[in-house]
Amino acid sequence: MENLIISILGSLVVAFFVLFIDRQRLPRLNISAGFNYNSDNTYPAGHPYQGRWKFFRLSIENKKLPWGLRWLTRQTAINCHANLYIYKDEELLFSMKGRWANTPEIPHLPDQALVKMLYPDPVSILIGEKEILDVFVQSVIDQNVYGWNNEAYFNKWKTPAYQLVPGEYSLKVEIITQNGVNKQEKFSVIVDSDIDNTKII
Repeated sequence: MENLIISILGSLVVAFFVLFIDRQRLPRLNISAGFNYNSDNTYPAGHPYQGRWKFFRLSIENKKLPWGLRWLTRQTAINCHANLYIYKDEELLFSMKGRWANTPEIPHLPDQALVKMLYPDPVSILIGEKEILDVFVQSVIDQNVYGWNNEAYFNKWKTPAYQLVPGEYSLKVEIITQNGVNKQEKFSVIVDSDIDNTKII
């Protein structure tokens, strides 16, 4: 009887250890905001969108394993898609599909434009690597911001349905991976008529 109990306990310990290791190997995503993730561009006269535009972005990282588990290999976060939800006083204003900053722009894919608008390209994130997710865009001559994704290319960079006037909002970001690992994070959004005071925190 004693041997049976020891055997059962041993099996439970092994099963727990295997489950722990498998869980540690899954992608571990971290979503963060920061001024260094934004893109501040000034387009010259003659450009269709001349003047200063600022693209507000987030960073999504597949975190490295803790030091004591570096002998393991964490999985790549495969085929990541993003959904964004904007709230005002806890009321959902709109949601939109996210666009990864390093994926091809719609104007360069004319034959696939509609497909890419409905089904944006996913990205895969290696362990220790980051991908940048577009969120908003603001022009220096416009006090409002506009949600930025593939739909913006069909709306002269200002999608009416994704317009936010100056004020404070909440942003929820959802990342969905093919690995079955999902990650959500919430941020505060301050929209200001001064482009330099608009921020995601």
